[in-house]
Amino acid sequence: MAADDSIQRQLAESGLLAVGGVICGFLALRDEPNLKGLLTDLLREGRRVALPEAMRQSADGVPLMRMIEVEAPEGLSETRRGLHGTSVPSAGSEVAPEAISVVLTPGVAFDAAGTRLGRGGGFYDAFLAALPPTTLLIGVAYEVQVVDRVPRAEHDRSVDWLCTERRLLRTG
Repeated sequence: MAADDSIQRQLAESGLLAVGGVICGFLALRDEPNLKGLLTDLLREGRRVALPEAMRQSADGVPLMRMIEVEAPEGLSETRRGLHGTSVPSAGSEVAPEAISVVLTPGVAFDAAGTRLGRGGGFYDAFLAALPPTTLLIGVAYEVQVVDRVPRAEHDRSVDWLCTERRLLRTG
């Protein structure tokens, strides 16, 4: 799809991914931008890439999500079905939050302030809140998903950048 190609090209050319550490991406659900080509290129360059795995909720009700490192481009296709229809790496080790430099974050909607609306499970909300404040968060969406205002809760962490097929926007 041309929109997916544009998003991937903007991210690749932005310089935002030219960091050490782990870059966390995602394997798209049917209504999310497909980043598989970009993630494949990063792995071929020898970069560290991880994908999310939602793991239900902790005993105290907090949604749990971890990032699993993908060792090679083939790992992007060697997946199993995770919660809510997500694709999860079949193999790989968990990445420590402090090793993560960038998180490419999907969402149902975003606004120009960087507020993200997820799917309602709270997995990304809890995960992003636990990351060091230096971790770069990039929202990835189609332009039609950018709205005037997304409701914001006290615990929400805004993305630093928003990338759509039409633009790369510094939020805030």
